[in-house]
Amino acid sequence: MNLSKKSIKAHGQGLEKLSNEQEDEYLKQINSWSINREKEPHILHKTFQFSSFKESVNFANKIAELAEKENHHPNILIYFKKVILEFKTNHLQCLTDNDFIMALKVDEII
Repeated sequence: MNLSKKSIKAHGQGLEKLSNEQEDEYLKQINSWSINREKEPHILHKTFQFSSFKESVNFANKIAELAEKENHHPNILIYFKKVILEFKTNHLQCLTDNDFIMALKVDEII
């Protein structure tokens, strides 16, 4: 399943929880993201490093714009020179295609 050929699905449009195998397959298609599987729901996350606080905030604002456009929102943790993004499909409390599609879109912003 090629992520670049997929688009975000709206709530109730056939989203399903991914198996560990599906998560691993998608993980190969995105750059340096990780999955926290220590507890449910699994969380897709990545840390981004910046040279200043202002760059961190600017990046977070770009992610916020993307999230609003796609109607799929991450947790955004802003630190001095880094931003951590965490994705899961909130209404299903699991990882779905949408989370990995958003990760791919985030990587295209950088």
